[in-house]
Amino acid sequence: VAVRYYDAMRPVFTQSMCGFIPFNVQELYHPGGVFYGCNQVSKNIVVGDRKRLANGNGFILGITGGGKSVEAKCEMMQVVVNTEDDLIVIDPQNEYRELADNFHGQFINISSESRNNINPLDVATLGYMESRDAFVADKTELMLGICEQILKHEITAGQRSIISRCVRKVYQEYFEQEHGKHVKCPTMAEFYEMVKKQAEHEARDIELALELFVEGALDIFAKPTNVNTESRILVYGIADLGKDLSSVGMLIMLESIRARIARNYRKGKVTWLYIDEFHNLANQPVSAAFLEKIWKEVRKLGGMVTGITQNIADLLKSKTVETMLCNSEYLNLLKQSDIEIDIFRDMLRFNENILEFVNNSECGCGILKFGDILIPKDNRLNKDSLLYQ
Repeated sequence: VAVRYYDAMRPVFTQSMCGFIPFNVQELYHPGGVFYGCNQVSKNIVVGDRKRLANGNGFILGITGGGKSVEAKCEMMQVVVNTEDDLIVIDPQNEYRELADNFHGQFINISSESRNNINPLDVATLGYMESRDAFVADKTELMLGICEQILKHEITAGQRSIISRCVRKVYQEYFEQEHGKHVKCPTMAEFYEMVKKQAEHEARDIELALELFVEGALDIFAKPTNVNTESRILVYGIADLGKDLSSVGMLIMLESIRARIARNYRKGKVTWLYIDEFHNLANQPVSAAFLEKIWKEVRKLGGMVTGITQNIADLLKSKTVETMLCNSEYLNLLKQSDIEIDIFRDMLRFNENILEFVNNSECGCGILKFGDILIPKDNRLNKDSLLYQ
């Protein structure tokens, strides 16, 4: 029973009525979290902390021009400004360089013409490994992968033994003079010279394949590292990564990122990894295998991976990526095509009412899936604002 004690009457718009009538609407507000826009139904702000999720990995998905890059950069900037966490970006179009420059980070351009060098045999991770033997074993696994990509075929048992022996000898020489003055960190050049010293005929194939990457035009991984791979903000630009360097470059880059995340974990730091044009890496066997490995490891190491892509239908051709998508507790969905809407309806069991918010939605508007919560959100930015620029 209700009694009206006030005689005055006035019309009230439904937007104002939301404050008084308990509509069935989900809200998200985690103090200290990231601002993701406003709830399109209640008009309340949406603030979420991905560290509270059981699995903070996820995707930003939408058609071209839907606002994926702006969504990603908004989150990145809040992570940089409001936390002490580290930020790593894999940038296939070199579009995040300005973000790195403005926040005093390190942009690493990986290409045959670049002056940025990354040494896969660098000893920077030595102090974070359990032992020297564990460090050498880790580098051996990396060099086996690199040589396999350079040779363009699966390496034989004999070649595996030769590569393992050469890695061990290269580091043995380094450890013997470690405390001396001007000790030079091993590079692929030293590894190449060690391979040349091996008597077995199987070493000749390895030697010949390595020549282009040590003494030839693709020698950017055969020189000492000359970029700050310990910068709090790291952006790997791979727009100019040529076909010949692609598989090797991807392998070295992803292994460098994996090692950095492990080091951060031992230091108690959280790492946010963003992979733009995620479908490009997922479609290549070498990088796809590493993505699967990183996706599992990062969660255990207190970090978070975010894939950014528009080709959801292509992604789902891989069972591995399909599992990643289905197990993601964080999904930032922007404008979708009819095909993608059908995928969300069938695979993720989204109902028709919520899917309306990604059907012909404006740039920056869509759905935020945060654990079990689904929120239609509006994160449009003023294009004249400094933040948007």
